Amino acid sequence: NKEQQILDAFGKGVDEALQEVKIKLQCAITGGLNKLILPKFASQPTNTTVTLSQSPMKGKKVVVDVGETPKVEGIPENSIEILQEMNSCIRTLCDHMLERLGHKEEIEDHEDFMMETQAMLDYERWKAHLLSFCKRGKYNISEISDIYDSCKHDLISEKFKDTDEDFLLIKKTYCLAKTMAAIVVPNEYGMTGQEKLNIGHRICSELLKKLHRDFSAMRQQSKLDVQEFLDQEEREREASEEDDEEGGGGGTHRLAAEFAEGGKTPLRHVRSRFYHTSESHIHALHNVLAMEGIFSAVKGVEFDYLSSIVFRVFENPEMEEKDDARWTVDILFSPGCVGEPSDGCASAVDLVKLSTVTLKDLESIINLKPS
Repeated sequence: NKEQQILDAFGKGVDEALQEVKIKLQCAITGGLNKLILPKFASQPTNTTVTLSQSPMKGKKVVVDVGETPKVEGIPENSIEILQEMNSCIRTLCDHMLERLGHKEEIEDHEDFMMETQAMLDYERWKAHLLSFCKRGKYNISEISDIYDSCKHDLISEKFKDTDEDFLLIKKTYCLAKTMAAIVVPNEYGMTGQEKLNIGHRICSELLKKLHRDFSAMRQQSKLDVQEFLDQEEREREASEEDDEEGGGGGTHRLAAEFAEGGKTPLRHVRSRFYHTSESHIHALHNVLAMEGIFSAVKGVEFDYLSSIVFRVFENPEMEEKDDARWTVDILFSPGCVGEPSDGCASAVDLVKLSTVTLKDLESIINLKPS
């Protein structure tokens, strides 16, 4: 499925760029390579450099100089202590979960352990975090966002509501992970403006191409002559009637009557396209548009479940075809279901308009190639 590439496929060179940024970020947080769990394809570490090679670099070698790591604002002075406390909480939580499941020796020797109960699956999830997060006093900072998500999931679903001690443990882990995630997540897609722009373009290259194709289709559609437009109207009407007969809903693209009342153009056509993608693509697209000056970067806000960027395209038929102002775009953003997990599942935050630009200016940014 070609459309699936929008979500699955990253552009060329993104692996190298991401790994270089992640290593520098982890060094900024932990204080050096000696406190860092290096990727499997990292080799030849020195006090200030590490060489990235093999998979996923596909034969390429990249030397990362952590001495050139830019300063990251907001890193807690006691970041190592926070990481140690997180690790301790997760270890204690795993021990408690294991005790409730039965004898340790019997469970760990059981081949079908993961498939038996939800409690066992929860234990395996947290055990995986424990093994990936810390090894012999070294930390994998990339695991923080996963730990944070696990804490939120368990608090929202009230996994430990019947065990007070574990509930306090998961809540403490959540608070610690949230502190560190606020540093890790915004910076793992680039620590400098140029890194954010470069990585952003590479991550969402397929999504940007798809947006460009759809914007072009909108303009082409507006150029249809009157007869073609009327023919298209007739086809849509017939399709709508067929859907109604089959119980499949309407096929029309006009505004729904209950929302059109009082509008200036209630009969206008509305065509919507939805791109369901990942958090990494939302961050990447945000960084591309923000770093290119389309809008001011959204700071201090977590991009949560159902976070979204909306492009609302308008055409003014009274303007000349060659006039850039004929097509304008409102860009809106919502961070999604932001809220404390202990309060339950929150509703998505309302969209807020970040900027209005001409379609030409937006397309000029979308068509830029990563450096």
